[in-house]
Amino acid sequence: MVNSEFSILFWGVRGSTPSISKDTIEFGGNTPCIQINAGKHLLIIDAGTGLCQLGKKLMEQKENISAHIFISHTHWDHVQGIPFFLPFYEKENQFKIYGEIKNNIPFSQVIKSLMKPPYFPVTWDTIKADCSFYEISQGDVIFLDNDLVVKTLRLNHPDDALGFRIEFQGKSCCYISDIEHKEIADPQILQFIENTDVLIYDASFTEEEYIHKKGWGHSTWEKGIELTQQASAKKLILFHHDTYRYDEELASIETQAQKIYPNTFAAKEGMELHL
Repeated sequence: MVNSEFSILFWGVRGSTPSISKDTIEFGGNTPCIQINAGKHLLIIDAGTGLCQLGKKLMEQKENISAHIFISHTHWDHVQGIPFFLPFYEKENQFKIYGEIKNNIPFSQVIKSLMKPPYFPVTWDTIKADCSFYEISQGDVIFLDNDLVVKTLRLNHPDDALGFRIEFQGKSCCYISDIEHKEIADPQILQFIENTDVLIYDASFTEEEYIHKKGWGHSTWEKGIELTQQASAKKLILFHHDTYRYDEELASIETQAQKIYPNTFAAKEGMELHL
C-alpha cells in the first residue's frame, strides 16, 4: 500500500534567539525547525533549537533514522540545534544535509565549523551517523523520489537565504522564512508560491514596526497576506516570530490576520498540518 502521508509539524517557530518564558508558552520559544513527512521520507527544514526536541522524539521511536535536512541559511537561529541533535551520535542513522556555499566556504565546512573549540567542546569528528553534504543554490530542483521534489528560490536576506517548495503527490508547501519583501510583490516569489497548499512565511514584524527596521531582512504578516492572496495560496502560516513577541500579541495578530484572510494561523510549536 502506497504511503500518501504529507504532514508538517512545527518544532521551532521563533526568530533570532530562543525566547522561553511564561509569556511564550502558548506559541513556543524555540528557533526554526520544521518536520515534514512525505510518504516514506522524513524532511527537516532548518536546524534551530527546535531540532533538539525533534531529535529526542526521533530517538524515542527506537528505529534507525534516515532524513533529508535542508538549511535555508546558516545564521545562528537556523543552525543552533545541530550540535545537540541526538540522532547524529548514533552510527545506524543516515542524513543527507543540503545547503549553500557561503563566502566561498564549502557548505560542509560551514556546518562542521559550528562544532570546534573554543565555540563548542565536541568536534564534528565525534558524529557517528552517516552524514552526506550536498551543495544547493537558487533555482535547483531536487528529486528525492519519483513524486517528491524540493525546489529552491533566492530570498532577500543579509548573507542570502533560500526558500523551499516541497511538492508531493499533487500537494505542496512553501517555506519562505527570512525574507525582506519589496514594495511591489516580486514576480519570482509569486510564481514560486503560486497555488501552494501551505505558505509558511516570515512575519517577524508588523507594518508599523517595519518602517523602522528596513534592511533587517524580514517581512510582515500584512505582506504575507498580500502575497498569499495574489498567488492564490490556500493557507498562510505566520512564522519566525520576533523574539519579544509574546503570546498575547501573537494571538491578537492572528485574529487581525484572520479578519482579512480567514485561513491564516500563527505558527505554534507542536502544531501539525495534514495536506
